[in-house]
Amino acid sequence: MKLKFQGHEALNVEAGKVSVMLLNNTKEYFRLINCLNDNNDELVLFDDNYEIKEINRSVAWDADVVMNDAWQDKYVNLILKQLSKQIIEPYRSAMQHEMQRLCNVAQEGLYQYDLPLELDYFDNLLRIYKVLKVHVVPSALSNPYGIILTDLKFHLELNDCDVIALNNIGNYLTADEIRELTAFVKDSGLALLLIEFSEMSLRNKYGNADVLYIDEDFIDWHL
Repeated sequence: MKLKFQGHEALNVEAGKVSVMLLNNTKEYFRLINCLNDNNDELVLFDDNYEIKEINRSVAWDADVVMNDAWQDKYVNLILKQLSKQIIEPYRSAMQHEMQRLCNVAQEGLYQYDLPLELDYFDNLLRIYKVLKVHVVPSALSNPYGIILTDLKFHLELNDCDVIALNNIGNYLTADEIRELTAFVKDSGLALLLIEFSEMSLRNKYGNADVLYIDEDFIDWHL
């Protein structure tokens, strides 16, 4: 696939690889972020047959996942919806059986009052998971690398996009951590796009990633 930012050269975005748009131009950086936020036609994604793919469906724009944790609830809910449909036996029957037992005990507890009270039994697995308040384990979010890796793992399980796009990763990760992240992307087959406001001198931090650098004079450099 190729990602084309209006006025600039296309950047290769491939499964199993990290691609980087490195910008040292405040106007173009702001315009690019707005393109991702607004899904406008100044940013276009092509597949290998040069067919245009819809950005809002093909690109998961998670932005700065370290500073903004809204993605956690969003993807936990999506995983629970998926799991509630795909969970296999004997887990499905066991959960429904235990919920029936819990409801029976809770109903018995209501009988201590001389009141016409009853509860509604439910065996909807999604509702059960939400009642149990499923969340990301705090230890997985104890450092920036863990946060970013967790975000990627959600997309791997959801299989919900062609490209995952993040920004400001270079501010949080060391060169060694970026190498580890690149290895994970390669093994998983994900396509990761990093949007960074940075100088050309920091290009080496991204290893063998395909990098498009846009300088202060709006000139493109493939590095």
